[in-house]
Amino acid sequence: INSGIKELILVAQDITQYGKDLKGYFLKDLLKDLCLLKGDFWIRLLYLYPTDIDESLLHIIAEQNKIVKYIDIPMQHSEERILRLMGRRGTKKEYLKKIKQIREAIPEVTLRSTFIVGFPTETEDEFQRLVDFIEEIQFDRLGVFKYSREEGTKAYSLKGQIPDSIKKRRYEEIMSRQAVISLEKNRELVGKKFDVLIDYVDTDICIGRLYCHAPEIDGV
Repeated sequence: INSGIKELILVAQDITQYGKDLKGYFLKDLLKDLCLLKGDFWIRLLYLYPTDIDESLLHIIAEQNKIVKYIDIPMQHSEERILRLMGRRGTKKEYLKKIKQIREAIPEVTLRSTFIVGFPTETEDEFQRLVDFIEEIQFDRLGVFKYSREEGTKAYSLKGQIPDSIKKRRYEEIMSRQAVISLEKNRELVGKKFDVLIDYVDTDICIGRLYCHAPEIDGV
């Protein structure tokens, strides 16, 4: 902070696990202490598993001005059978309830998630339910990945590997639908004023981000 850094990013596969190995000092405690540091800077949280986001954490994010109202929840899928094959916790019903809870606690929140299409044995019906899930939630930001077979993983040896052509079609369908959602979300920003974090300055151009833009992820 003293050297001029304007954004601190707490990043892990699941930062909600922070402090589980410590005695009585968890993510919410770390955030409170970081927010006591003097200076004009942002704190960004990447990534939070939906099943471990609780009311006390949401309250801190909502009340602390230094913490940007941006939550990235890597859900990966909506259908329970696929989630279990992936080794993921939670259910669609729990996910929907959590999103509602987050938006009620932090009305101005930007929600981002990532999903995988073409996971082994994913049926067309399960994929379409995933599309419906994404349409229902209306994420502000969304990343989609085509399942990639990696040696040494449990999924590598699963029967029912999905052809690349189907993965590509499913990927393109979600991205095209999300493009419509993102356009509407961007239109809602028109006419509003925001603080901007400037990342780059040249003689005739400045490039910056709003709180709803994570660096190197969401655009500028």
